[in-house]
Amino acid sequence: MTVLTTRTLTPALALVLLFNGAACSDDVSTASPAATSDVNGDGADASEAAGEGGVDAGLDVIDAGEEDVLDPTEWSADPFPTGEIGGDRPAEIVLPTDDSPDRRWPVVTLLHGFTASALVQDTYFGVSTLADELGIIVVLPDGMTNSQGAQFWNATDWCCDFERTGVDDAGYLIGLLDEIEEFIPVDPSRVVFIGHSNGGFMSYHLACDYADRVTAIVSLAGLKWIGAARCNPVAPVTVLQIHGTNDETVAFDDDPLLPSARDTAARWVERNDCLVEPETSNFDFESRLPADETVTETWSDCDRGTSVGLWVIPDGSHIPTLRAGAIRSALEFALDRPREEP
Repeated sequence: MTVLTTRTLTPALALVLLFNGAACSDDVSTASPAATSDVNGDGADASEAAGEGGVDAGLDVIDAGEEDVLDPTEWSADPFPTGEIGGDRPAEIVLPTDDSPDRRWPVVTLLHGFTASALVQDTYFGVSTLADELGIIVVLPDGMTNSQGAQFWNATDWCCDFERTGVDDAGYLIGLLDEIEEFIPVDPSRVVFIGHSNGGFMSYHLACDYADRVTAIVSLAGLKWIGAARCNPVAPVTVLQIHGTNDETVAFDDDPLLPSARDTAARWVERNDCLVEPETSNFDFESRLPADETVTETWSDCDRGTSVGLWVIPDGSHIPTLRAGAIRSALEFALDRPREEP
């Protein structure tokens, strides 16, 4: 892959930062779910939670200050010489090294949790390391910073623009997609947003308001709008909801102020006109729990080739320790279901 800016954060350090405040709360002064790099309190090394490895593991890193950072034999348009898009709100972009001239490229945008950053979230999820393996363009944006220095997305009525700035993050993120499409042929059937916590809430916002552009979302511990009437997508969207039953930050099912994870998935089953009965199986998502701990439910044969998935992690926390390949499998759920033309 071609990584267009230098990014040097180790998995262990990233997880320390993530655990010191990657959640969503209506009290930003107490939003941190933990103050330690030990995910589940058993003393294990936090770097284990980074799954496939950090963003700088085995990558061809090119300093953004160099000239001609994109090989013109790979991307003849040389569209992103600084390695960033977004103008006043720059976002990093990672391109695969494949230079197939007639290919349309899936785009995956990673959305960080509250108080985290693109760099921290990518070190945890490892999405940029999958650019070549999955053949995807990866976008790594940052939310705005509030008065307490916490980065956030203005996602839903519950999370996480607590100071009511009204920033149009949805418009900003779709604008990044517009910018990419000016230079690179994008596969319009595979435009994916993946987010954690606040980033998951933001993914649902985009699925509701920009379903003409967004074809799939993956949300770990993020939920839909509180009011069902707020979401009126113009097209079906593949949705994968992943949630731990012991999430003490964004509750799985017992918070009176939030919809449950199961209700979130059910709403999209209805919107996508899916089959009534889901297929069930087990999957190894969390490395510290017994093998194949996660119960998966998949509603398929939905409108225009979309699907809805609910992956329930029994005893899983807000920041699960990812087994190697967990995020790749989640992205494959979204990418392997290209939305069909109407």
